[in-house]
Amino acid sequence: MLGHVRNWQPPTKDHEPLKRFMISQLECGLEECSPQYLGPPKRVTPEEYKTYLIKGVEQQIDNLESDFKKEVEQTVESTRWVSELRKSLRPEQKAKPVKKTKK
Repeated sequence: MLGHVRNWQPPTKDHEPLKRFMISQLECGLEECSPQYLGPPKRVTPEEYKTYLIKGVEQQIDNLESDFKKEVEQTVESTRWVSELRKSLRPEQKAKPVKKTKK
C-alpha cells in the first residue's frame, strides 16, 4: 500500500498534503506493527480457535462487568451528591413574609 501511495500523483497541489499524510500514517503503522502480523497467518486447529474465541468473550464479559460495577458506583455517588445538594438548598423553615409598612 505504501508503494501505491508513493507512486500516486496528486491531481493538484492542494492534494499533496493528503499524500504526505497518507505516507506518514502508513509508515507509522509499519513501525508499530508487530512482525507476527506481517507474515502468513499461523495455522490453528478448530479447537484452538474455539478456545481463543471463548477466552476473548470471557475477557469482554469481565471488562463489561467491571465497567457496569463502576457505572453503578458512579450513579450511586452522583445521586448522593445531588441529594445532598438539594437538601442544602431547602430552607429549614419557611421564611416569614415581610410586612409592608404604611408611610
